[in-house]
Amino acid sequence: QLAILVEAHIEHNQPIEPETLRLVEAWRHTNFMLSLYTLDGELLLQNPAAKNCYGNLSPSTKNNRCVFVDRFLDPAMGEQALACVTQGKIFSVETQVKTDKGLCWHKLDARRTHDPVTGNFIILVNEKDINDRKRAEEKLRESQCFLQKLINTVPQILYIFDLSDNKSLYLNQ
Repeated sequence: QLAILVEAHIEHNQPIEPETLRLVEAWRHTNFMLSLYTLDGELLLQNPAAKNCYGNLSPSTKNNRCVFVDRFLDPAMGEQALACVTQGKIFSVETQVKTDKGLCWHKLDARRTHDPVTGNFIILVNEKDINDRKRAEEKLRESQCFLQKLINTVPQILYIFDLSDNKSLYLNQ
């Protein structure tokens, strides 16, 4: 009687490329908020900057609501972003989002990409906090408005000259 024993083992010890390890380290330490979502808007993963901004969210913590859409102050914009990205388009906007610390202005870019684990399409979201810039722009508008009101109340001729550029900036007549 003849018998043959065949045994096979699957090797799971594929070495991780040095570039991949470096990318993971950069992902962990960047100031940009990076998040991955399913095409249904369920959160898959977020880097520490995003966790610090939004908290440690998962679909179960949001009562089965779409986490991606729920981050936008304006849900219609979130739905528009989701629809745009699922069609393969890039969605880029400056908008207010709901963070753990309240409303905040973000420059947000979202795009569809492939999940390297499953091969399915996913959404990659890259966000930058632009709150300081938005506050500075608002203060500049307020200062310009105040200066214009001041200029309008001066009955005499007002001439503003920039000595550093040797340029006339304003003449109220």
